[in-house]
Amino acid sequence: MSKNTLGTIAATLATLTLSASAGTVTASKAPVPEAPKEESTFDKIWSLATLYKNKENPVIQKLAFTGRYHGQYGWLDSDQGNSDDWDNRRFRLGLNAQLFQDFEVKAEMFGDLNSGGDFYEGFTEVFLAWKPDDAFNLTVGKQKPRFSLDWSTTSREILTFERNIMINNFGIDYETGVSVSGKVGNFSYFTGFFNNDVGSPGGESEFGDLGGGFSYVASASYDLKDVTGLEKTVLRGDFLHSEHDGEDDLLTKFDNGLAASVALKQGRLGLTAETVYGEGDKGDLWGFYLTPSWDITKKLQVVARYTYAQSGDDVLRAQSRYERRAPDLTDGGNGDTYNAGYLGINYFLYGHKLKLMTGVEFSNMDGGSDGGDFDGVTGLAGVRIYW
Repeated sequence: MSKNTLGTIAATLATLTLSASAGTVTASKAPVPEAPKEESTFDKIWSLATLYKNKENPVIQKLAFTGRYHGQYGWLDSDQGNSDDWDNRRFRLGLNAQLFQDFEVKAEMFGDLNSGGDFYEGFTEVFLAWKPDDAFNLTVGKQKPRFSLDWSTTSREILTFERNIMINNFGIDYETGVSVSGKVGNFSYFTGFFNNDVGSPGGESEFGDLGGGFSYVASASYDLKDVTGLEKTVLRGDFLHSEHDGEDDLLTKFDNGLAASVALKQGRLGLTAETVYGEGDKGDLWGFYLTPSWDITKKLQVVARYTYAQSGDDVLRAQSRYERRAPDLTDGGNGDTYNAGYLGINYFLYGHKLKLMTGVEFSNMDGGSDGGDFDGVTGLAGVRIYW
């Protein structure tokens, strides 16, 4: 074979090799289409709550059913007697609409499905919100006064069965008012005025006649995740002032309230800590809680909480679920010092939209008058659903 022939073959092989390499590179750069995400059975079921959705419609962008059901079995074993029962903890139904690109309207009723209760007991929320951008939201109507991290966290997503004893002693609930809120970067804020007269549930004065005292709430938080390097490091401070009136139904116990909290998250681990202070003519209250959590898997979570609270003059009152259900507890379970430890397991079947919860809490109340002290354990098992 001549040298010219060998050279021709070598040149041909080199050309084919380069062409193949170029083709390989070109192929590797070609975009790979993503496979469409398959809807789960839960996705299909929950999508039924959305009656209409079209972002391009200039008038109505979304109309959906809203609601939640929280049912739980609680048993109490205490030195003041025992108790056990199934509790239909929360039941709500409503509609939510997004209109004219910048407006939201929501109306949600609540009912009492326990024995002696009514299917319709009144409205939890009825409001109109204007949301031109993330930095400014204006809400008018019956809504949640967002004082403290624990109370501001929706009951759909709290990790324990009940909120802490300090905020429950404030007597706070949904009220008629006006609020402004927003988020700019890592900074978030909320402020609003509310009327403490909420009226008679289901009656003509469903939302109060604005004849009661007014409360003012202010809250601000900042996420320091860029500084700490964690996924979440939110510091938060809250202030509440309440002007009382004889017609008040809510926030009648304290004139002023303060709360400070931190929420941390990194990987599977989370921690929430908050201290709450209340000042009033009948006495003051102070306390804190620590709530660590560990996500064992994406569906299984372990949660713990330690709570300490202190007051003077028997201002502190035991939890309505389920400590105050002890048959022999007198004076409403009032005391001066409270300690409680909680340990629970949450199983997320469909995120927070469908989860099973179990928990046990050991609690002690000291300093009350005769028969008012409490020492016992509460066991809990329940289901949480919202749409």
